[in-house]
Amino acid sequence: MGLLLFLGETKMAPTWNEAMATGVVEIDGDHRKIAAVFDDVLQSLAENQPREMVIMVLTRLVDALCEHIDHEEALMRSIGYPDTAPHHRDHDQYFSMLSQLVFDCQTGNGGLSQNSLGAVKAWKTKHLETFDRPLAEAIRRRPVG
Repeated sequence: MGLLLFLGETKMAPTWNEAMATGVVEIDGDHRKIAAVFDDVLQSLAENQPREMVIMVLTRLVDALCEHIDHEEALMRSIGYPDTAPHHRDHDQYFSMLSQLVFDCQTGNGGLSQNSLGAVKAWKTKHLETFDRPLAEAIRRRPVG
């Protein structure tokens, strides 16, 4: 099975807009970076880039996610955030989903589809509302000093 099973319309709405901002500079900066790389994935598909190029961009997405997880989980530890464990589990799910996509593309066991990329984008939206907004609120409420 080929890498690009991306049928139909390849344009998705931009993956970042200011309504997604949490108000925490560190989190929002990482989210913007992840969204930009996700947009690069979509662009590489729209341009019918070779398999190796798409895999390279997908790998950049996984790398950006790992960097973000490290930053966000350090923030949670620094404030003693009580919901760190479920937040961490959700990060693990996202990392697993993206890693599986990369693996499937590398081995030829699957491809990227609107469904798989839509699932990635849907997860990001749900994670933002369920986990990142409450974390951002806890960060803003923490005592300064």
